Amino acid sequence: MAQAGYTPLQLFHSSTTGAAPTAGQLVSGELAINIRDEKIYFKDAAGVVKYISGTTGPTGPTGPTGATGPTGATGATGATGPTGAGLTGDTGPTGPTGATGDTGPTGPAGGPTGPTGPTGPTGATGATGASGATGATGPTGATGASGATGATGPTGASGATGATGPTGATGATGATGATGATGLGYTALTSTTTNTPGMGSKTFTVNVSASNTAFTVGQTVRIFSAADTTIFMAGIITSFVGTTLTITSSAYGSVTNASDWQIVASGVVYTNPIAIGTSAGAASQGISAVAIGFEAGNSTQGNHGVAIGTQAGKTTQGGQSVAIGYTAGTTSQGGSSVAVGTQAGTTNQGISCIAIGQFAGNSGQATRTVAIGGYAGSLNQSQYAIAIGYSAGDTGQGQAAIAIGYQAASTNQHANSIVINASGSPVASDGTSRLFITPIRSVAITGLKALYYNTTTFEVTSAP
Repeated sequence: MAQAGYTPLQLFHSSTTGAAPTAGQLVSGELAINIRDEKIYFKDAAGVVKYISGTTGPTGPTGPTGATGPTGATGATGATGPTGAGLTGDTGPTGPTGATGDTGPTGPAGGPTGPTGPTGPTGATGATGASGATGATGPTGATGASGATGATGPTGASGATGATGPTGATGATGATGATGATGLGYTALTSTTTNTPGMGSKTFTVNVSASNTAFTVGQTVRIFSAADTTIFMAGIITSFVGTTLTITSSAYGSVTNASDWQIVASGVVYTNPIAIGTSAGAASQGISAVAIGFEAGNSTQGNHGVAIGTQAGKTTQGGQSVAIGYTAGTTSQGGSSVAVGTQAGTTNQGISCIAIGQFAGNSGQATRTVAIGGYAGSLNQSQYAIAIGYSAGDTGQGQAAIAIGYQAASTNQHANSIVINASGSPVASDGTSRLFITPIRSVAITGLKALYYNTTTFEVTSAP
């Protein structure tokens, strides 16, 4: 029976062949299942128990092999046959040669070496020859001229520097000079002029005259809504006369009317996009956009958009979107969307979508959807839907539906349904607002507790 305030989620069941509930055991709307017979029982409007039968299941496993019977008695031994006349065997081989004996000792050395013979006598020294006579002394020569004075020797090294004397006392601080006049400054410049962010010339009536503020022609400013800073413009002041301020806007945010403008000084507004490749970013490429590859971001690429790959983000790529891969986000990619992979998000990808994988979200991916995996959410994925896995939610996935796993709800998944598939085979939904999970193991458990679903809080609980 159902617990008060809850709807049963797990069914009562039996695994006995042929077992079936009686009418007294079922209440109206309650189900029972015979796992062995694969039958679901219910009570119709007349109170009669009926059932829905599934297909015949696979053949069960083969039972164990029976025990081996006892071994029969051994038969009687036959009579011994006559002895045959055997031949004499061949002579065995010769045994191995014995080991070699030890080597005998070495004989004594020869006799001692004979003595060294005597040294021969030294020969006689020859006689010294007679000295010749000394010659007469010559006359003294004249004195030579004095030589030139030698070069001056190098200067000796300087002596060490003496110690530094003590520092004198600091003099008294002079009187403080008069404070200079206050500059004009950049603060508190506002406007209540109703304006819409966009490119080009924009004029505002401000609260401070040009002569009473530091803002001047040629200066870069940022003008934003006090209530919502995503509503803004940025550019250069081209005219400031009295309280009339005109700028040339070169960057802007949300395109929404506002009249609560704050005006502040800003750095340089960088608007130059990047385009690399034949016909990349060829026409109306947005501010700070990046286009790399043949015809990437070719026409009307949005501000801060990124398109990398042949014809990625080719036509009307939305602002802040990313398209990476061959023909990813090619036509009308929505703002703030991501398409990564060959032909991911190729045509009419919605706002704030994610498509990752070959052909993921390929055509007609609706607003705020997610498709991850080859061919996931490939065709006409409805808004808020999620498809994860190869070919999950492939075609016509319904609004807010969730498909997880290989070929989970691959065709026309019903809205608000959930399909989780780990079976390796396609699994479809058969109605809206339903949950489908496969595989789930079926087993009889002693003391089984039923699960209940609270339709108010959506909580799943077990019976006590």
